Amino acid sequence: MIHITIPSFQKVEDENGSYTVFCIEISVAGKFHELEKRYTEFEVLHKKLKKQKIQVPEFPPKKVLKFNHKILEHRRQGLETYLQGVLANEKIPKSVISFLQVKLPDNNYGSFESLENLDEELKLNHQPVIAFTSDPFLQDPPTGTLPDIINQGVNMGLYGSMEDIT
Repeated sequence: MIHITIPSFQKVEDENGSYTVFCIEISVAGKFHELEKRYTEFEVLHKKLKKQKIQVPEFPPKKVLKFNHKILEHRRQGLETYLQGVLANEKIPKSVISFLQVKLPDNNYGSFESLENLDEELKLNHQPVIAFTSDPFLQDPPTGTLPDIINQGVNMGLYGSMEDIT
């Protein structure tokens, strides 16, 4: 139900100096959003999860660096693996939901409820999803010798037997 990636990181400069943020892409129930988090914010989340005695994957270690691209790329991969490991659990803690700034569907009404009303632990059902890289209805019809059974099945469902269609 929650799909997450950390595709990149960037250096941010402000009046206090510079720091690195990791760009997080989150998809929940067909809704997509992005946010940026610092490594220290990940550390705070990790400490909360450990304090709640939640089994978590290995957390990427902090190393002293001055925007070393290779080390930051390794850390980005580690943080992505860490978050995906946390989300792989059957129960997702409220602190993770808050960290990702997402709203989850309310199963009773099909709408979204606010984070303040969520229980401490949420149990999500992970179900397989079929996705297309492009809209199949906008593609050219297949030119192979195999029959288009999907199109035939839809036509049979809508119009009856194949003899009625032809």
